[in-house]
Amino acid sequence: VDDLTADLIITQLLFLDAEDPTKDIKLFINSPGGSVTA
Repeated sequence: VDDLTADLIITQLLFLDAEDPTKDIKLFINSPGGSVTA
C-alpha cells in the first residue's frame, strides 16, 4: 500500500459515509500478513 492508494481508499470511505451515514461500511482485507507502512 503506497500513499496514493491509501488516499484513494480514505477518499472512497469518506464519500460512502457522507452518502449514507447510517449505513455500515464493510471492508474486506485480503492480506498474507506483514506490515503496513502507508
